[in-house]
Amino acid sequence: MIRQLRPFYSAEELPGIYDHVYDHTRWEDHKIRVAATIHIARWMRDHMGAKSGADFSAGDGAILRGCGLERAVYGDFHADPYAHPDETWINGMNLEDPEMWPQAVPTDLYICSETLEHVQDPQRLLRNIRQSASALVLSTPEGEEGDGNPEHYWGWDRHDIRGMLESAGWQPVVCTILDTAVPGGYTYQIWGCV
Repeated sequence: MIRQLRPFYSAEELPGIYDHVYDHTRWEDHKIRVAATIHIARWMRDHMGAKSGADFSAGDGAILRGCGLERAVYGDFHADPYAHPDETWINGMNLEDPEMWPQAVPTDLYICSETLEHVQDPQRLLRNIRQSASALVLSTPEGEEGDGNPEHYWGWDRHDIRGMLESAGWQPVVCTILDTAVPGGYTYQIWGCV
C-alpha cells in the first residue's frame, strides 16, 4: 500500500530539509545500493544498446558515471566542478517543474535513484521520464514506514512500484530487492524498465 509519510513541505521549508550536499559514501547501505544499481544499469545499457544517459536527481552522479556511457547529462542545483568532458550539467533542475520536462534531453537510459520518494507527484514524474527516455533504472526504499527520514514523502513496496511503473507506460524487465543488512539501513528495490 502506498503511504504518504508526511505533509508536503512549503517552498520556504525545503532549504532547511535539504541543507547538505549528498555524498553516497557517507552511509554503508548507500555504498552497497549504488554498487548494485550500477550493476543493473550496466546490464540495462548492454541490453538496450544505450549510448546516452541522464540523471536529474540531486546527488553525486556515481551511478550514471559508473555506466560508462558515451554521453551523460546531469541536472542539479549546482554543476559538478569535477565534471568530465563528456558530461553536461543543467543547473537549477527541478524535477517537479512541468516546464522542465518538455525541454528535457531525450536519452537512452534514465537513472532515477532514491528520488521518487522525495517528490510530491511520483506518478507524474514516472510519466515525464517515459516521454524522454527509452529505458529506466529506478531505486527506492522497500516498505518504508514511519517518520524516519524527514526528506521522504512516500513509502511503498515492490507491488506498489510495479503498478506505478506499468501505469506510466514502463515495462519492468528486472527487479532486485536489496537488503543490505546494515543496522539502521534501508532495504531497497531496484528496477530496470523499458
